[in-house]
Amino acid sequence: SSGKTTTKEMLGSILSRIAPTLVTRGNLNNDLGVPVMLLELRPEHQYAVMELGASHQGEIDYTSNLVQPLVAGIINIGTAHLGEFGGRDGICRAKSEIYAHIAPNGTSIIPAADDFANSIRQAVQTEQVLSFGAGGEVFATEIELQAQSATFKLNTPQGVRQVNLPFAGEHNVQNATAAAAFALAIGISLDDIVLGLEQAVGAKGRLNFIQQGRHLLIDDTYNANPTSMRAAADVLAQQEGVRVMVMGDIGELGSSAAQQHYMLGRDLVSVKGLNFVVAVGEFAPAAQEGARSTQYGKKMQAFLTQEQALPFLLSLIETHQPQSMSFLFKGSRYTHMETLMADLMEKL
Repeated sequence: SSGKTTTKEMLGSILSRIAPTLVTRGNLNNDLGVPVMLLELRPEHQYAVMELGASHQGEIDYTSNLVQPLVAGIINIGTAHLGEFGGRDGICRAKSEIYAHIAPNGTSIIPAADDFANSIRQAVQTEQVLSFGAGGEVFATEIELQAQSATFKLNTPQGVRQVNLPFAGEHNVQNATAAAAFALAIGISLDDIVLGLEQAVGAKGRLNFIQQGRHLLIDDTYNANPTSMRAAADVLAQQEGVRVMVMGDIGELGSSAAQQHYMLGRDLVSVKGLNFVVAVGEFAPAAQEGARSTQYGKKMQAFLTQEQALPFLLSLIETHQPQSMSFLFKGSRYTHMETLMADLMEKL
């Protein structure tokens, strides 16, 4: 549900160092995007890394039948598209459709630490299985998180290596262990995996760090779900200066949308190290209600539109002169939070 695109970029970085590799562009990962990407396969490609997403039951069944993978698996079962699936059990069923299409001599990858790990295991049909994450066969220890990067020990059945990952946040360390598991399953050496991870570059709008004078802007506007929003807040909390989280609405949550935004508001203002949370959009009032259910309610400001939010962000910079500030922008794709970020950058 979250981490697919970043894991795909990491895996693409590992494999394209070794041989010509086709990697899903952007997130062309649905019943239209996957065939579009498959049409780009050429005889010279040795590897293809295909991201498959689902917004309804049967979609992964359809796309993985087209892809016919040798190695495939799920990164996690989160809360994206809750509305369409009627709960996380439905999401798990939809994602697990992938396992029926792996070649018999292939490998199924599973997230060991996911709370749906047992259900996922039941869907596996291949003899060969490789698990990643805490309690799995490929996992990280001695994790040290820096403001814009991370270091950890990568533990695998092939041995242990130190990795200096150019990505921030514990969630990206987990994405790296997933990418390592996929690469190991097709026989890539541990040394090649480490080199690929250390040279990987994030996708546009996925935790991109932009230094603007003394202020830092973090562009995480590509998309959002409740899990990734919380992970982004943890990354922001690691930064310098006055830390401001600017969150747009999260879509496709169905009837649970107001409640999910309420819980997000409550949780984000409680993150140690965040000084302000600015909610923008239709569900901003619900997030603010959640914030007010805590002792940190004053940290949250809610605005229905980006036009209303911009003057407040500028006033924050004004009041905190000459301190440095760190802003993180994130929301679902349709909210176009990058517009608000660009408007703020113009005024800096």
